[in-house]
Amino acid sequence: MGLLIEGVRVDGGVLTYLLGGFSLSLLFMFVKPILNIFSLPLNILTLGTFSTIANALIFYLLTVFVQNIKITEFTFNGASGAGFTIPQVHINVFFAFIVAAIFQSISVNFFRWLTHK
Repeated sequence: MGLLIEGVRVDGGVLTYLLGGFSLSLLFMFVKPILNIFSLPLNILTLGTFSTIANALIFYLLTVFVQNIKITEFTFNGASGAGFTIPQVHINVFFAFIVAAIFQSISVNFFRWLTHK
């Protein structure tokens, strides 16, 4: 994800990737269901948008448990194409976790779609 989002940094090499992947799997297996139960009223109220906040909280817990994974603030340099322009914007730490959660969700759903039979 560090290649997609400027604010995500993984130090330490392959061992950190393995530890981070294992930790993220455990967090999604054990913490995510508990968060889903407690945030059910907010998920209903926001039509599922609050699940992105829950995923961002899981990424925060990942950065607490695995010290070599860091999500920091960054500046998106903007983009333009097909007549649309997205200006340069500074993303603070909170929204960096949100952006990481959105990209993670998009990636997982893409690979689910890719492997769907």
